[in-house]
Amino acid sequence: MKEKEQIKSQISKLEEKYKDSGQDLSSYLDGLLYQRYLTYWDYIHLDTLLSLQVPRTHFPDEEIFIMYHQITELYFKLILHEQKQLVDDKSQSLDFFIEKLRRINSYYQALISSFGIMIKGMEREQFLQYRMALLPASGFQ
Repeated sequence: MKEKEQIKSQISKLEEKYKDSGQDLSSYLDGLLYQRYLTYWDYIHLDTLLSLQVPRTHFPDEEIFIMYHQITELYFKLILHEQKQLVDDKSQSLDFFIEKLRRINSYYQALISSFGIMIKGMEREQFLQYRMALLPASGFQ
């Protein structure tokens, strides 16, 4: 019985949420019935993410180079995301500021400590060879 009451309460909250949209709740519930089930892997677009490594040469370590730099760019995006939240924060709460700064610092720490992966994770000779094959996209841009 308690579960039915909880469901009724949730339906009432959904009706309230969607009342200003001009459509009744049953339209949204119908959409849920026909919507494809969303998995975690679909949500984070894992297949797309894992397909973004497209080496241009036959050197095995080129894929390490690509993945490392893609991960680095994602860390930079995380840093920008945190900085934007700081800029947009109207409360100017010290706790909020400290937490965001802590996150930014942890991203930088991960970046700094990860540099050894690229340096020690690739053969220097391979890197020098495939780097020349990638001109002008060799990192000087």
